[in-house]
Amino acid sequence: MPVLAEPEKLRSGTPIVQEGESVSNYAWWTRFKDPQLNDLIDQALTNNHDMQIAVANVEQAEAQLRAAQYAWLPTLDAQGGAMGSGGIDTSYSNRGSASFSNGLGRLSVVYGTFVPSYSLNVFALINQTRVAEASLEIQKAARHSVQLTVIGQVSGGYFNLLSARRELALQEKKIELLSRLKEAHHTRLSAGGANATSLLETESRLRLAQAMLKDVHDDIQKTENAIQLLTGKMPGAFSTSKSPADFSIEGLIPSNLPSMVLHQRPDLLMAENNLRAASAQIGVANAAFFPNISLTGLIGGASAMLTNLFSVQGGFWGATGTVAAPVLNARKFAEVSVAEAKQKAAYANYLQAVKSAFSDVDSQLTSMQIANQKQADLLAANKAAQRLTAINVAQYKAGVRDIRFALEAEAEAIESERLVNGGSARQLSQLVTVFQSLASGYAVTASK
Repeated sequence: MPVLAEPEKLRSGTPIVQEGESVSNYAWWTRFKDPQLNDLIDQALTNNHDMQIAVANVEQAEAQLRAAQYAWLPTLDAQGGAMGSGGIDTSYSNRGSASFSNGLGRLSVVYGTFVPSYSLNVFALINQTRVAEASLEIQKAARHSVQLTVIGQVSGGYFNLLSARRELALQEKKIELLSRLKEAHHTRLSAGGANATSLLETESRLRLAQAMLKDVHDDIQKTENAIQLLTGKMPGAFSTSKSPADFSIEGLIPSNLPSMVLHQRPDLLMAENNLRAASAQIGVANAAFFPNISLTGLIGGASAMLTNLFSVQGGFWGATGTVAAPVLNARKFAEVSVAEAKQKAAYANYLQAVKSAFSDVDSQLTSMQIANQKQADLLAANKAAQRLTAINVAQYKAGVRDIRFALEAEAEAIESERLVNGGSARQLSQLVTVFQSLASGYAVTASK
């Protein structure tokens, strides 16, 4: 495989070290200690139909590899047969003259043979086996990719579902506050202490919140169905008990990143083995110019019996050998050129895959940093909104301010909480994407 100069450090500041272990068997989601999340992923690894297809593809590639390896072994075919003929009787009579008859007995022949056959082109067999080995590794990497995708979809869907249910609760609370605020404006307007503008603005905000609530309900049912499908179940609702704020992401991402991590990504493994397969295909094409040696033997036995004449039993064997090699075949020269071109393309694809892997990880870790920084700002803003709400409520209870100010402050605090909830969802979603880019978890098996 070609060797590329790897960066010492990513844009996010994460250093790249040469030594370290692959995180392919790192079940990062278990660090949250959420039994429901663990159970959903276990169900998906066991029951997901895409996973089952990927496993079947690996089994097919394993069978193809065995077929290539068995090509080194001779074949043994059995042949057998039987034949028989009856005797003849003749008589001749001519108007009472003397007659004669002649009889030959029945002839039976039974034979059986085994025919071992061995066809040998060493160069072709070696390279065909290499192609099959590379193909098997490609299918294994494809299975790893499917497992990564399934883990990412289940965990990401679960976090989105928790976020949507938190959003639902906040929207319902906001609608309740806006309804009370609308009633307060209406009362004030009836008493002649306000104009209709404030009432209409509150009415508009209330209607918008009610419309958004319907979207949240739709998101929840779609996400539930998606998770059920991923875990091999029929569509349907299920309950949850956690909120995105219950999950701490601190310390989950490795501070030092071994370069081995990136080279164990399924896309890189597939690109690497595509290159190996393409190189082996050149050998297969070139092997067509080498002699193909075929050896065939024959060993068996036969018996024949001619009734009334003779009885013989015996055995026999025989062998033949042939050597065939092309002298001039333009098509085979063209096939070599095609294989070489494919190898060049696979080489370029491998280089591109390596660079793309580093770029992807760099981008995802940087986005994780930005999501964390943004969430810190949202939490600070929410803290200030909560303090403002507390002040307005206290002033209302003290009779210093109108209830509308307290309700307005509470509604603004709810809006701030919605932003924090969205920020938590973004953090968790980005965390899933980071571990997808690091190829973390594709070697994990269901705990059941």
